[in-house]
Amino acid sequence: MKINKKYVCWGIVIIVLILALNLILPVFKPGILMNVDNPFHYSKLWCMYETGQIAAPSSWCPYAMAGAPLYQGYAPLGGQLVIVLAKIFSLEFSYKFILSLTYLLLPFTAFFILYSLKRRLSAAFVLAFLLFDQGGWDAGGFNQIFLVGQWANAMGLGFYIIATYMAYRFFENPSNKNLVLAAIFASLTMLGHGMHFVFYAITLIFLLIYFRKSFVKNWKKLALL
Repeated sequence: MKINKKYVCWGIVIIVLILALNLILPVFKPGILMNVDNPFHYSKLWCMYETGQIAAPSSWCPYAMAGAPLYQGYAPLGGQLVIVLAKIFSLEFSYKFILSLTYLLLPFTAFFILYSLKRRLSAAFVLAFLLFDQGGWDAGGFNQIFLVGQWANAMGLGFYIIATYMAYRFFENPSNKNLVLAAIFASLTMLGHGMHFVFYAITLIFLLIYFRKSFVKNWKKLALL
């Protein structure tokens, strides 16, 4: 009997998603997350929310380090998403929701990219690995990274993967649609985490080298986009 790889793929996805939700759901118990960096992040966001500020370098909170700018040296995207969502839901729920989405961002980004390339089983195994790998300093490891509040790096990395894929699509098939999508995800990478935007810029150099012949051939078309 021939095994349908599509069904195996989605079977793995369902199983690992159930296991991932088992990690995430306890986060939504009442109360503020108190592990390591979470209280500091939450206090910054509470101050921004109460004073009507946005996640910008000029944001200021008298309760952070006896008064300090909030986002001069920190990626603003995650915090701003929490503030926007808090206009509908509570700040506590919004923080936990964005944290949880960030945990899922990189694994499912990698999954859908590989799935779109017809690498279904590879997509499923990569999803499982990224969801449950113990992780390093910038991604993976729900307990090691997300529950201690160090999730901005993971957000930047997730958008970096998408931005790289869209840049590849653009160089492969120059079009207004691919250009806009590549620009949007490049911007999200920059706002998600500065170091991943540096990695993205380096990646673009390698893509330019890889596509140098077609780039030179189509430079007029590219210039008119």
